[in-house]
Formats: sequence, structure tokens, C-alpha cells
Amino acid sequence: MKLLEYSGLLKHVKAEVDLKHELGAICVRGLKLRGPGLMFENSKGYPGMRFLSNILSTTEQLAVAFGKDVDEQKIYETIQAGKANPVPLQLVEGGPCQEEVHLGEDVDIN
Repeated sequence: MKLLEYSGLLKHVKAEVDLKHELGAICVRGLKLRGPGLMFENSKGYPGMRFLSNILSTTEQLAVAFGKDVDEQKIYETIQAGKANPVPLQLVEGGPCQEEVHLGEDVDIN
């Protein structure tokens, strides 16, 4: 993300955005205009949550992500090499995505 910001390819949206009625439309418009990636800082109903969108949608963004020149052929070759040599899967017993986090009073839904 820092490389995208440094390159001017990621912009922060600080205005409040409604996830249900606005976020998708803003993202689609950004894609159509080949705009920068978007970091939504203020999502209505989700205080403190940030949402990231449109960060791998242009040749320039892909070049930054892969550490390559802005050359579609080189980027294509990098993707093909990755597909031909995938990173092996590693099974783990647990991870942060499996942690239960309880905030405030727990509600019994049963």
C-alpha cells in the first residue's frame, strides 16, 4: 500500500461513504476512469473500519505490485511464471481469522 501511495496510485477517501448505496458505485466509476486504488477511511455504520478497493486494476498498479517496469508483456510473463510455479499450500492448526473476539456484553442468540 505504501508503494502505491508513494506512486500516486492509492488515494484515501475521508468523506463518510455508505457501503450499501455508495461504495460500489464509487469503485465502479474509479475502474471505468482507470483511477487510483481507493482506501475508504470513514464507512457509515462501521467506525474504525477501513476498506481497500481497486488496487490491482491498472498496468501501473500491477507493475508496482510485481516490482516490474510498466510493461504489459513483462507483467504477463510474471503472472504466467507464478501460475506455473505456485507456492505450496501449508496447513496450520489455527490463525487470527479463527479467533473469537467479544466486545461488550456477549449476546446469546440461541
